[in-house]
Amino acid sequence: MFHEDVQLTDLRPVPEPEDSRAGAVDGWLAGYRAEGQLGSADIQIRAGFLQRGPLVFTIVLCTPKLDDDTLVHLRAVRTFEIVRGSRR
Repeated sequence: MFHEDVQLTDLRPVPEPEDSRAGAVDGWLAGYRAEGQLGSADIQIRAGFLQRGPLVFTIVLCTPKLDDDTLVHLRAVRTFEIVRGSRR
């Protein structure tokens, strides 16, 4: 469901130099990112698609931009990487 306080722009694939670990994840199909706004806050969205057997999972991350809250951003990106690399 779309909410009027969420606006996304500039959806694009995550380039390999910015996500060098993606190639090591079995079943990783693709990753995308977008800049946006949630209410009045600037945010970054990452979405990825991972296949495990016959199932395809979507992983979504919503985080403040790096310049706005460095610690939260870095922790969120690392969490995304851990979930993506999970074998379960």
